[in-house]
Amino acid sequence: MTHEPATDLLRCGSCSTTLVVPVPPATDMAFHAYDDWVTTTAGRTADQLGGVTLRCSGCGATTATTAVATSCSFCGAALVPLAAGEAVLTPTGVIPFKVTQDDARTAFLAWLHGRKLGVDSLREVTAAESVRSVLAPWWSPTARATTTYRGARGDVRGSGERSELVWYEAAGTTVRDVVGDPLVASNLTDELWDDESLPKLKHVVPYVPALVAGHAAARFDIEPSAAVDEMKDEAEDTIERDVRRSIGGDDQRIDHLLTAWSDVRLGLFLAPYWRLTYVHEGTTYEAVVNGRTGDVDGDFPMDRAKVRRSQVGCALGCLGIVAAVVAVLVLPSLLGKLF
Repeated sequence: MTHEPATDLLRCGSCSTTLVVPVPPATDMAFHAYDDWVTTTAGRTADQLGGVTLRCSGCGATTATTAVATSCSFCGAALVPLAAGEAVLTPTGVIPFKVTQDDARTAFLAWLHGRKLGVDSLREVTAAESVRSVLAPWWSPTARATTTYRGARGDVRGSGERSELVWYEAAGTTVRDVVGDPLVASNLTDELWDDESLPKLKHVVPYVPALVAGHAAARFDIEPSAAVDEMKDEAEDTIERDVRRSIGGDDQRIDHLLTAWSDVRLGLFLAPYWRLTYVHEGTTYEAVVNGRTGDVDGDFPMDRAKVRRSQVGCALGCLGIVAAVVAVLVLPSLLGKLF
């Protein structure tokens, strides 16, 4: 049986019998302890870890692979996870498909035929050569940041010309629970990772193997440390604002700041996409449809003449804006000198 996109059903490919996939409540979402993963890997990188054992839902064959889910090479049925190798982090959540395969095909054609810089013959493409459902892995790190600081608080005393800024020593501690932005966990294709395709965590449900049955799901090959490091970098400005609020006053000076990170945890969730290929004049191109929003991105043959005209139009538009700004700033002064 395979999962049917945009539903909570498993469907049998032979008799069309359906079963409802029981999904636990979001409160049951589990996260991996980052320190435990670092200890278990003992210095090994993601590509040096063992594989995942998958079992065929059709013929029962088992195979070891780096994929979380794929199709059986013997009978073509869905392969679902049976066991993960040592130090291989299993998914903690899944964003279910909301876009069906038919919807993905329709969105793809609307996107392709709407490419203003594409060659006119793109209109002749009326169908995709292949459509595959893909669940791509993303990291979602969380942690607690405890920051000790030392500095000074500046208070304005007096008013007008007699006012002065008086400084007082300040020290203390701030605590913040940090949630990092989702970070892609696998190198698949650039179209999956732009800002517009960033998955929304509010749609994540706890991981259930049945939800990946029949889809291709890649294992992570980007280190969890990359997500943790990015979370820490992104939190720096927020932590500094916390410290300044804690110091208070009219102005603040930070002389020393040290952040200790604890309870670092990793969510690993799978986000849905449709990967389509199409052929134009003998060349194969790829497009990706976001399985949640229906947004499309991909490659297409561009018309060089249209691109040049677009560039010229953009340049002329920029020159027009510059000329208008100069006229507004310079013309009144020039007229004043003349008259």
